[in-house]
Amino acid sequence: MNKFLTKKDSLRYGSWIFLLHTLIIIPISFLYYRNIELNAGVFTYFYLTILTISHFAFLQYLIFGILYIPFTFFFTQKKILQTIAILIFSTSIFILLIDTEVYKLYRFHINSFTLNLLFGGNGLEIFEFSSSLYLFAVLIFFAIILFEFFVLKLFNYLFKKEILKNGWLIFSIILLMLISSHLIHAWANAAAYKPITKSSRLYPLYFPLTATKLMYKCNLVDKDNSKYSMKSNFIDDNKTLNYPKNPISCSDSIKTPNILFITIDSWHYKTLDSVITPKIAKFAKKGCVFTNHSSGSNGTRTGIFSIFYSLPGLYWYDFLSASQSPVFIDELIKRNYKFGIFASASLNNPEFDKTVFINIDSLRTNSIGKKCYSRDINITNEWLAFVDKNSKSPFFGFLFYDSPHTILHPPEFKGPFQPEWEYAKYQELDNDTDPTLFFNLYKNSVNFVDSLIGSILNDLQEKELLNNTIVIITGDHGQEFNDNKKNYWGHNGNYSKAQLNTPLVMYFPEKETKTYSHWTSHYDIIPTLMQDVFKCNNPIDDYSLGKNIADTSNRNWLLVGSNDNFGIVEPDRITSVYFNFNYDITTPSLDDIDNAKLRVELFNDIIKKANSFYYNSTE
Repeated sequence: MNKFLTKKDSLRYGSWIFLLHTLIIIPISFLYYRNIELNAGVFTYFYLTILTISHFAFLQYLIFGILYIPFTFFFTQKKILQTIAILIFSTSIFILLIDTEVYKLYRFHINSFTLNLLFGGNGLEIFEFSSSLYLFAVLIFFAIILFEFFVLKLFNYLFKKEILKNGWLIFSIILLMLISSHLIHAWANAAAYKPITKSSRLYPLYFPLTATKLMYKCNLVDKDNSKYSMKSNFIDDNKTLNYPKNPISCSDSIKTPNILFITIDSWHYKTLDSVITPKIAKFAKKGCVFTNHSSGSNGTRTGIFSIFYSLPGLYWYDFLSASQSPVFIDELIKRNYKFGIFASASLNNPEFDKTVFINIDSLRTNSIGKKCYSRDINITNEWLAFVDKNSKSPFFGFLFYDSPHTILHPPEFKGPFQPEWEYAKYQELDNDTDPTLFFNLYKNSVNFVDSLIGSILNDLQEKELLNNTIVIITGDHGQEFNDNKKNYWGHNGNYSKAQLNTPLVMYFPEKETKTYSHWTSHYDIIPTLMQDVFKCNNPIDDYSLGKNIADTSNRNWLLVGSNDNFGIVEPDRITSVYFNFNYDITTPSLDDIDNAKLRVELFNDIIKKANSFYYNSTE
């Protein structure tokens, strides 16, 4: 082949090489199959076959059109175009490999939310990886580039021998597959046919066709299908916040105790005991312990939101856009509390500085320290200094520790659980991994944070402040170590206890110690403080979906999650609803329930309650 290519040859050359790269991409795509149980028939496998081929071929043509074709207007040299193609292919394959690992751990793809966390400022505080993991990634990338040179040599041989023919026929077959896969999904989506709708979430950048109304109109699915009812009842395009529903009215003639929230990021619900957290466990004997406590979500953004707003994370973007502060924080400001807000990770990513703490003057949003454990040590010292300065006036404290989230502790810290991994080896995790060494590392990171919290509790004791300080210790959400044997590691992946539940200790001066086993929630914390501390007259549903935490009456369901996906957790099952209103119904341990039906009446009742803090709600 000539050193220079005509415009026609450069386009033909590029289109073939991008098409043939689908043959490399498709085997990689099978890595997504590690994360789904397909107890389906021939029809589902047929769908997955044509979807896999057509979707990844379509992505290759998309990359071809967006990234390769513009270079053909400026370069005609064969070697330059080859180099550009190699860099494009290598990067796309590398990103795909990373996405398969992200999906394996969290069951979502690389998206705007994760990119915002990583690159939106303070990303290295949220994701801390070992140097060996970075080195491994670099080596993989260069190995892909080397592999691409061999692929290109083979391709040039085939191209030169004019073996590659009938491109338009192949393209037509792929287009037919693509259209067919979307039509099949449109039917499955309307019919709530789970084997197909569930498998459709496997692939990145796949936005399948939905045509529910058309399917009903053509009598292709049952018109009584519950999914349509779900979507129509949930969506409301003209929502305006009605929070609180009525002005908050609390007593002016009460003492103003100090209030301290200590929150541990990603705190597994089984790791509050005398060995893992000896300091907290000892302190818990003075207060109330809640052994069946759920967060309002399985992620930090909506988990913290559920604590302070006592509402599901589905409201997050509404409160963010409205710059609406929680009624609890507003009540503290009204009572002239001093604020000590010390978070190890940044408070502006997620935007807690524009939601929870928006009305707090001179808010400190970032902490000093390159590593999470350094920042955890620093916020402890800053808090101790804050108490020294403000012990004479009522104060509110919020401490947010990060080491268990990054699963790391200082190298010199020797935890009680040995042996342990020296760092989180995410690349080694799969459904057959023995979690012991990884979980030991995690428990030691919790033990390290416990030692810091112990110094805070001791300081309050020594300063004789405990007789006038309410202390609440909990996590923003849980952290899974393949507890359900479904290859889930971490959080943000499901709404089982492993990811949703977290310990809760509440210490009130002069209240009797007690252990509660009834089902409690983050939604219950603020109503308890508003009622029991500030003697507020408002009914709880003026500002919360929770109840007083001492109320032991049965809780039949809990609405959890975010706008991206949410869940309805019931004692006997979990209904997980996704952005396109497909849903799965599983047991609490994530096993599929055969022929499970949506409990339509309950779902509609929950959605009405969920919409009750909008002005146009019918509730």
